[in-house]
Amino acid sequence: MYSTRYLRRPMFPFVCNGDAANEFANNSPPRSTHPLFDLGTGFGIIDKILPAEEATELRTIFTDLSRYTLAVDDFVMGRPEALSRRNLANERNLTQHNLMSKCPDFDDPDHELSEAFYTSCWLAAAIYSLLSVFPMAQWNAPFAILSQRLKVQISSTTVQERWNEVPLLMLWITIMGAISSSDFLEHSWYISVLERLVYRLEISSWEDVKSELEKFLWYDNISSPDGYMIWKEIENSSPFSA
Repeated sequence: MYSTRYLRRPMFPFVCNGDAANEFANNSPPRSTHPLFDLGTGFGIIDKILPAEEATELRTIFTDLSRYTLAVDDFVMGRPEALSRRNLANERNLTQHNLMSKCPDFDDPDHELSEAFYTSCWLAAAIYSLLSVFPMAQWNAPFAILSQRLKVQISSTTVQERWNEVPLLMLWITIMGAISSSDFLEHSWYISVLERLVYRLEISSWEDVKSELEKFLWYDNISSPDGYMIWKEIENSSPFSA
């Protein structure tokens, strides 16, 4: 809880609650018959923009978050493959611990924008986790800090120069930032970026947006109400709309 609240790496290793470790889904591939099987498949594109070591780290994070989301969906839908409540809690804690273990060192002055794409992906993953994996009370969750830091990364020259190489990844990242932003000017900035992006991608409906987001990290039951509201903001404010 502390490392998530203050965006720090955990001080201690993960300890499983009880003897449930063998039932964890993290070490088994997702079922090809799962309705959300495509979740996370869009992240294969990160190999184009990141060194191999950084891409591997992020793939591990995205895989953990995707598999936990599938496990939650199994539990909610009452499928026979579902984990027990206790084991699902262990899986959640392990997934969050692994995510925070890769938290960038924002206090390091040398970090700055040198790893802007990696940091953008990590920040967006952290926002998704706070929404769908490790939810915290609104007053205690670091959404404002995450959205502020993500805006800085998206605005960096490093990201801007290669934006066109990974537009769908940037769509997901920017929508995560928009969902987490509460400051009016900051939220308006995210909406303006999304206006240009959906126009460039020739996306004309919320269903089209959602179908792309579901290839990254997106859990419909939790994410779509916020996502749809953002889409309506884009429609209502875009100079490109009819």
